[in-house]
Amino acid sequence: MHVGFVGTGNMGAPMAFILERKRAALAARDYRAGFFVDLALKDLRLALEMAERAGAGTTVAREAWRLYGEASRKGFGTLDSSGLLKLLEP
Repeated sequence: MHVGFVGTGNMGAPMAFILERKRAALAARDYRAGFFVDLALKDLRLALEMAERAGAGTTVAREAWRLYGEASRKGFGTLDSSGLLKLLEP
């Protein structure tokens, strides 16, 4: 699978920063840890619990939690969050 980036000019500042910082590593499929998948999964679970108690919508966070959980179960828990891309590889 080939992943290409056209540019980051039309993205929000946080996403543009992450892509600019990680572009070369992502292209090389270098998913070494910056922030572990397992830690993100834990944080998403906590955020979902708080959001549900507050009555906030959780649709997007719940889908992210599902994807991080799948990545963790497949053994990608100690990879960087960009390791989620491994779910897309054949």
